[in-house]
Amino acid sequence: MQTAPQKRYITTPVASEEEFDQIVKRSRTEEGLRVAIDTFSWGGDYRPESYAVVSPDYETGGLWVSLETTEPAVHIRTTAFCMDGPVWEDSCLEFFVNPMPEQGLFYLNFENNSAGTMLCGVHNGVFDGQPGGNDPETFRMRATREYQKDNTVWWQVRFFIPFSYIQQYFPDFTPKKGMKIAGNFYKCGDECPVPHYISWNKVDAPSPNFHVPASFAEIIL
Repeated sequence: MQTAPQKRYITTPVASEEEFDQIVKRSRTEEGLRVAIDTFSWGGDYRPESYAVVSPDYETGGLWVSLETTEPAVHIRTTAFCMDGPVWEDSCLEFFVNPMPEQGLFYLNFENNSAGTMLCGVHNGVFDGQPGGNDPETFRMRATREYQKDNTVWWQVRFFIPFSYIQQYFPDFTPKKGMKIAGNFYKCGDECPVPHYISWNKVDAPSPNFHVPASFAEIIL
């Protein structure tokens, strides 16, 4: 079963897409609304500021997710433009989530490059890999890039994970306020000019590997 998490994130519920956008905006000046992706389990000197916000939306029926980072423009790689392409080789922001940690170390992974290209993975004890056939419109992806005066780029991916999508692979998942799930957030870039592997919660692995659900931390819906 899952080991004790090192960190804990209490999310802020919303009732619409617009309300989530306001939460993300507020998170940049108010404490507690977002978490920092700032743990360097394998060291490294490349340390872009990266953050994550998740909000359950019981009206729309899903999880809103915002991942953002600021990094030097010369270090950004964006080559994958097809759904489920090798986005982890690019400048990438990721959310791995175990919707039912009490049932074991299973999870879904959502990996995204700066173009908003997404890779979806399923690891539920029956399926282990990329199911394919996903419609990008399901996730309401919005990718934003803003070039800064100091030759850095702030970029963000904001997307939606329908509860119905989670229930395809975890049929017993019944979301409710206060429910405990588990997950981790990542910033990486395997083939970037400076390869890097950064997480929210520390990953217990001898070499870079994000597929370690025992290292997920607690997320409260």
